[in-house]
Amino acid sequence: MSNGNSVTAYEIEIQQYRNETGRVVRVLGGMPEELRMENTSTWEAPFSQGLLGMLPGSISTALKMFGVRPATQMMTLQVWQGTEGSDLTFDLVFTTDSDPVKDVMTPVLDLLSMVVPSLDTNGFMITPGPTLDPAEARRILDEVLKTGKDVVSKGWDIVKMGFNMGADVGRSINTDGTLSDQQNKSTTPTITQKTASREEAVAKRNEMAKCIKNRISIRLGKFLNIRDVVVIAASPVWGMTYLDGETGIPNICTVSVVVRPLFAVTMQDLQDMFQVTASASAPRTGYYANR
Repeated sequence: MSNGNSVTAYEIEIQQYRNETGRVVRVLGGMPEELRMENTSTWEAPFSQGLLGMLPGSISTALKMFGVRPATQMMTLQVWQGTEGSDLTFDLVFTTDSDPVKDVMTPVLDLLSMVVPSLDTNGFMITPGPTLDPAEARRILDEVLKTGKDVVSKGWDIVKMGFNMGADVGRSINTDGTLSDQQNKSTTPTITQKTASREEAVAKRNEMAKCIKNRISIRLGKFLNIRDVVVIAASPVWGMTYLDGETGIPNICTVSVVVRPLFAVTMQDLQDMFQVTASASAPRTGYYANR
């Protein structure tokens, strides 16, 4: 994604390589005053209703009428459903005292071009951001499906085991909420997952990136670097009281930008994103050193 231009510790760069034209769109600005990163995980208790949902309708209704809920505290366990967002929000200020077209309008329009679509020769809209390369995407999808086949099979075995448990509540669950000896002796299918190393995660991410066209990257000095993002929002506010006398263009514009990593952020990604190194963790002198 780099076109050879360096970024200083006090600059931010948003860059897109457009495969169709071979053009590199590079927006360079001063470091924003603040950077907000929002991450939200969704947790639910899918078994909080107990075994009522696994029982025939008539039995389930009868149990509800008598206030019976065949559920234990363990069944209220919160289960991770996914992580949303990892949105980065910040403001970019573009200002000039000599050339408002080059210093203000050009970077603002380049940012907007990463949000609004373009038209093809048939009048259909084209996405402004990254897209999948069909051939590469098919190859990677086939590989993922092949790898995940065994996981899906074992997962279905676990689901079927759950339904079998619900078919005979009295025999499988004791009054204290524990499983009976007969149920404990049954063979429970398991899914084994091994955490990938940082290097393995980077290799997999680079493999996925091969099927992406029109990639967008963002760098904030030496602090943060994300190789693949989408621009969710670019909302400019022009200072209309500071107009250039010759062109009539405002000399200042503040753009509120929201970007989101193209792929879900994992623990292995965090060190790469935030440029964490051994030297960076060493004590430093500075304004906040003694706080």
